[in-house]
Amino acid sequence: MRLSEVAEVAGITVVRDGDFENLGFVQQELPRQLVFLEDARYQRRLLRNRAVAAVVTTPELAAEIPDGIAVASSAAPRFAFAALVSECLYSIASRGSSIHLEWKSGQW
Repeated sequence: MRLSEVAEVAGITVVRDGDFENLGFVQQELPRQLVFLEDARYQRRLLRNRAVAAVVTTPELAAEIPDGIAVASSAAPRFAFAALVSECLYSIASRGSSIHLEWKSGQW
């Protein structure tokens, strides 16, 4: 999936388009994952995570994301990310599929 394909649902502005396969948190390492970054304190962790393919972040932090990572901006990256998670869960449920959420280390 590409950032440009989910821009309307999430209310994001695509800065640099690109593909992603999973939704995750910056401390997780899911293959080709989309994460959100709303605080510069977590930027170093994002940059060390080789699994990150795309990020939704603030307009201020968007310019600091290196080439090779797709970037979208939002005034509220956490809420934009939540909208994507919600849309994915709805899409799976409407197809009659099931999903398994796993709780590890205080995260889904």
